[in-house]
Amino acid sequence: ELQRPPSSRLFGVVVVDQQEVSAAMSARDAAMGTTSTDCDGVPDQPSEPLMKRRCSYELRAEQMSKLRQELAQGADETSAPMGPAFTKFMGCVITLSAARLGMQCQWSEHEYPAMGSVYLVADAIFLVLFVLEILVKLFVLRREFFKSLWNYLDVVITFAGIVDMWEQVQPGHTLCSGPKIMFTLRFLRVIRLIRVLKGVDEFVMVVEGIAKAMTSVAWVFLLLLIVVYMFGVFITMELGHDEEMSREFDGANYFGDLQHSMLTLIDIALLAEWPEIIRPIMHHRPMLLPLLLLFMMVSTFGVMNILIGVIVDSTAEARTEMESNNKRRNLIQASVLWEETLHRQGLGQNDLRKHEGKADMVEMLQRRKQAIFQVVQVVMESGYIEFPQGLTPNDVVNLLDFDGNSDLSHEEFISGLGRLLLGNEFQLTCLTLTMMGKMRTETKSLIKDVQASLEERLKMIDDKIISTR
Repeated sequence: ELQRPPSSRLFGVVVVDQQEVSAAMSARDAAMGTTSTDCDGVPDQPSEPLMKRRCSYELRAEQMSKLRQELAQGADETSAPMGPAFTKFMGCVITLSAARLGMQCQWSEHEYPAMGSVYLVADAIFLVLFVLEILVKLFVLRREFFKSLWNYLDVVITFAGIVDMWEQVQPGHTLCSGPKIMFTLRFLRVIRLIRVLKGVDEFVMVVEGIAKAMTSVAWVFLLLLIVVYMFGVFITMELGHDEEMSREFDGANYFGDLQHSMLTLIDIALLAEWPEIIRPIMHHRPMLLPLLLLFMMVSTFGVMNILIGVIVDSTAEARTEMESNNKRRNLIQASVLWEETLHRQGLGQNDLRKHEGKADMVEMLQRRKQAIFQVVQVVMESGYIEFPQGLTPNDVVNLLDFDGNSDLSHEEFISGLGRLLLGNEFQLTCLTLTMMGKMRTETKSLIKDVQASLEERLKMIDDKIISTR
């Protein structure tokens, strides 16, 4: 569930994928009486009337509308509105249910007959709670319930619990024959412990790392199998029919056929039977020692270390994605804080248009600027984003003001923070080079303007001098 890749653009609007933003923005819009296409950006040139730049406003509104739509597309199943209290309560129930199974393994009803009724009552209580959990989720989540694999697993485990309870209450009317099947049904309830641990980020990181590495691990195992097969064929041909070697092994069939040879080589790769194998071979067939040492180096110190490295790399990748998810969540909180603050103070785009041409327009723009500084200050103090020490809100505003018009729009706020949070090294390098190119272009343009102005002034001075003569 945490493997959703970030969808972002380097020089456009940064797109993040969480469900709570769409809900928060929709609730805010409904309360404020605004639409989802409102834009908090102010005109690039405050001296011009707002309505004359309708094309610029519509462009920004379209960009923000696309941003919200793409935010809603990345709905996360783990953020379903079940509530933290409900989740914690069911976590405690799952833990107690697993503990009850452990108690039955330690103090079985065969040795302690009095515990049989206690186990039966506890199973009934847990079963009722799990059934109620599924019903509550179906009522609250509706269609979203069927989008999570964990919910399907809960249904299967709960159904297995119902079958187990029926077997205990009605021993004569069995639905499943055989004690092994009943043991399997009871063991399924322990799997719910994974659902409790999935709320721990470190556990999720390890599980996702192993899951991501499965494809590479399969290829590593295939390589190991090929190596074992190659060495197994050779050593079977050498020792398969050696009676004296068999006596050295005390009659154990280590290399009698290909099957046993491959199994023995796998044990050698794991260093499980290295002393038992290497000493008789050193005594009877010392010429095979280099071959076995080569196999051990390739399998144990080569392939096995590759396997460990693949899992470690996948775990590191999962940790990076988890940190990226946290950064996107912080970006969403900063975005919602921006919009709610400006709308609450009546400094949104609709409010600015209502004051168009009025005397308090300048005051509104000044208040908007102060509100922007307030939002940036809250973001810096809340720890959403770890800015370097010593930065002031004015420094952050100048950092995010991409077009350099001394006014920070919502679009620039979101895209700027997104570049800082979600941009990788290559993207940030491209952004730096782009800013340098923009500065060179503007510097050349400024030099040309200054030269043209100087030439015009010199010409005016020459004309005045000629006229005075």
